[in-house]
Amino acid sequence: MLRKYLSFTLAIILLQITAGLALSSTKAEKDAARLARVKAEVAKRGTGEKARIRVKMLDGTTIKGFIEQAGADNFVLRESETFAPKTIAYIEVAKIAGKEWSTSQKILFGLAVLAVVSVVLFPHNTD
Repeated sequence: MLRKYLSFTLAIILLQITAGLALSSTKAEKDAARLARVKAEVAKRGTGEKARIRVKMLDGTTIKGFIEQAGADNFVLRESETFAPKTIAYIEVAKIAGKEWSTSQKILFGLAVLAVVSVVLFPHNTD
């Protein structure tokens, strides 16, 4: 009986080890995926003053501005504060965020829409 439990436990441990190795990815694979994601995000945003983004660098700094020019290996970001151009390599970028609404802004907008709809649909008589 003990032999069955030990062999079952050993089989489970070996299965977890092999599954973990198969599902884990290397640092190079993760970097390649991040690089592709950053390039796609820059291409999606386009260029010009309407292409405003917030770039979080791998060293932790954040830069705000708009994409002035996009190339194969880097892009030029015109900073919001100084309006100076800064060339940024895709490999240095951790994350790109646009001007999406925060959760609190979405909730406040939803409440404002509900308030307007309730006033229009259910007017109050003060007679």
